[in-house]
Amino acid sequence: NQTNSFIKWMVIIGDFVLLNVILFGFMHLHPIMLEWSWDRNRIFIMACNFALLLSEWHFHTVIQERLVSAGDVLRRIILLAMSQTLLSYIVLKLIDKRLATAPLLVPIGLTLLVVMVVVRFLERQGVKHYRMRGGNTRTITFVGINSEQMEVYNLLTKNPMTGYRVKGYYAYEEMPGLPEELKWLGTIDSLLDQLDEGPEPLQIGDELYVCLSRREKETI
Repeated sequence: NQTNSFIKWMVIIGDFVLLNVILFGFMHLHPIMLEWSWDRNRIFIMACNFALLLSEWHFHTVIQERLVSAGDVLRRIILLAMSQTLLSYIVLKLIDKRLATAPLLVPIGLTLLVVMVVVRFLERQGVKHYRMRGGNTRTITFVGINSEQMEVYNLLTKNPMTGYRVKGYYAYEEMPGLPEELKWLGTIDSLLDQLDEGPEPLQIGDELYVCLSRREKETI
């Protein structure tokens, strides 16, 4: 949705800010860049930014996704930093084969990787707290309730990062022993009656999860 896209683009913009802060730091501290002219430094910085642009195209952040693990986030950061370093080397070699950039790109890439890991963790925590406070959430309703549906329920709700809120469930009868949040909304027949009346009075939220027997093809 729009909020997820906004989060993704803000993180991508933040990655470019991080890269350029690191590059300007190296430009004022690293002996190789200190010896270069401003024009050569400028070309180096532009090549690194172009490489990050290409890398973000394939390995952009996934922290805005609802069902994503910390391992997946870390893997994409590693791939992003490696891709940016390698592409920077290729682009700079195409510009000037005599330019010795590897001794400079490796520490820049490692610095970018470490900083991105720290910043991405903070960004992920920010998304988590935002969703816990009610922002960027999605509401879900279940039709039919059994062990499979409960596995889906636990998957979607046990982690605050998902941002899911449960409206309840429709079943042929109210089921005892379910979590308090999982409220019985009525029978499946009552849901079908509401469908016959049209979409306007039906309030099922953003997503509907149906788990019924294959014998109930007409109901499904």
